[in-house]
Amino acid sequence: MAALRAGVNVSIACSTRGEGGQNISGPERGARLGLLRSTEMERAAAVIDADVHWLGFGPQDQVFDFGFSKSGEDTLARWGGADVMIGRMVALFRETRPDIILPTFLDVPGQHGHHRAMTAAALAAWRLSGDKSYHISDATLWDSAKFYLPSWSGGGATYDDELSPPAASVTEAAQGVEPWTGASWTAIGEASRLCHASQDMGDPLAERAESWALHRVDGPDESDLLDGLPQGLGDLAENYGGPARLRDLGAIFDAARTLRGPALLDALGEADRLLEAAQAAQSNPFRAAHGHRLARQKQALDHAMLLAAGLMPTRIGTRDAVLAAGQETLLECVPRVEAEISYHLPKGLSVAGSV
Repeated sequence: MAALRAGVNVSIACSTRGEGGQNISGPERGARLGLLRSTEMERAAAVIDADVHWLGFGPQDQVFDFGFSKSGEDTLARWGGADVMIGRMVALFRETRPDIILPTFLDVPGQHGHHRAMTAAALAAWRLSGDKSYHISDATLWDSAKFYLPSWSGGGATYDDELSPPAASVTEAAQGVEPWTGASWTAIGEASRLCHASQDMGDPLAERAESWALHRVDGPDESDLLDGLPQGLGDLAENYGGPARLRDLGAIFDAARTLRGPALLDALGEADRLLEAAQAAQSNPFRAAHGHRLARQKQALDHAMLLAAGLMPTRIGTRDAVLAAGQETLLECVPRVEAEISYHLPKGLSVAGSV
């Protein structure tokens, strides 16, 4: 819930497409199940405002879901050796530049081998991501500040962990309700879990934990998960050598929360000008360490301006759910108001014409 509660960017890294798992909702198996569960994961992530990064690409890839396993080492071996997943994770960390890395499960006997493999590979990749001797691409090195492990056991729940979990370093709490919707954090979490219909997950009436203890690897105890990390645009200017304009930009964003209509558009337009000026004024050391934060802020600001101006499309659809190489389909984009539309498509896709 950190994306909604604290305004941070959250990404979920998935090793496989789940093609070797169970399916309680229908007859799909193999590649078709992988497609179904990939869609479920992306919809579940959207509920909690998280991105999804895939590290495996289906049953034809060497990283695939081959069914239940107890051994992390065996899983990594089946995936082509530990270096395959570690390398893919290092590339992802260098590309996305996370401050915090947090595997979902512990690497302990009793856990699913796929989960154990991901935790072991993530820990190794965390240590290598900033190591210039580990060369896999021309991507800029990146040292993530923190690595956490769950400080709880799966015993008595999904898995039977045979070892005690590591000691807690910090507790992350999500109590009460999300202020914009009034929904409880538990309800939002269960709405996300409900998207995983093939695994029969999610219960709107369930009472779930509202706090989670975490163990920081190679780090001290903390009072908050975000301790020691930049706390906003003003903090970047005050304590991290950022352009002074970031102080004013932060104040505009704070004030814009209460604005509507033309006043909101004016404020966002001024914020856009300040942000572009701040990006142009970055020092080289600041750009290397924090330039990606301003780039992400620019993306979020562009999105906010489109929403405020009523230019977000009300419908985007295609005739075909799955496209083969070279296949054509119809992409329909209908904005709320008259506007000129340009398409920015994933690599390998192109627009042949428009109506």
